[in-house]
Formats: sequence, C-alpha cells, structure tokens
Amino acid sequence: MKICVFLILLVAYGNFALNVTMRDIRNLWKGTVAPYSSQYIRKSGGNQNNAVNVFYRYGKMPNDPHLKCYFSCLCFELKVFPSTGEVDVKKWADLFDFLDISLARKCSNSIERDPCQRAYLMVKCVHDHLSKLYPQ
Repeated sequence: MKICVFLILLVAYGNFALNVTMRDIRNLWKGTVAPYSSQYIRKSGGNQNNAVNVFYRYGKMPNDPHLKCYFSCLCFELKVFPSTGEVDVKKWADLFDFLDISLARKCSNSIERDPCQRAYLMVKCVHDHLSKLYPQ
C-alpha cells in the first residue's frame, strides 16, 4: 500500500514538473519579491505598466534603466547584494525557485561594477538558461 501511494505521488510530481512554464517560474519569482515590488518600481522611476510587468508577464527583458534598477533594489533588499559588494549566491538560490547554486554561481560571475547593470545581467542569465529548459 505504501508503495502504491509513493508511486502515485511520484507520477503526480513528474506531471507537475513537466507542465511548468517560464511564466509559472516568473510568477513564483514575482511572489518572492511581492512585498517590495511596488516600492521599488516607484523608486526605480518606473510605473506599474512598465518593463517590470512586461518581464513578469512575457519574459521580455528590454535594455531599460528602470528595470535594471528595480532588479538592483531587490538584490540589496533581499541581501543578495550584501554590503561586501559580492553576490551571496546561496542566499540568491535559496530565495528563488528553480535557481540552484551552480546556476547562481555561473550567473553572478559578471565583473560589471554598476549594481543595476549587474543585477540585470544576473537575472537575464538565469532567465535565458531556464528558458532553454522550460517552455514560455
């Protein structure tokens, strides 16, 4: 009986994992940052219908200064960018679904000094990588 229950759960999990899309992943990320999102959209100079929402809805990442600063503000708020200036890859991977340590490490290897550009490049790297694994 225990084996049957285990197999049913395993099949159900496998079906869920197969049906995950990038939009689902972005919605999970959006939930993670929801307590800070409105505040940092305003702080970055954007509005509710700007590139931030285009990213979460469609996965588009325009070369937009407001989007870049939004990502940077979140990185500082969530302590992904601690005061040392280095990226806390473990913290980043722990906070965001579908981001593991190895991908976080790979995508944080930028030598970019501007925190807005660096945050943007990090998110773009992760999104581009996961887009190859999950449908839009």
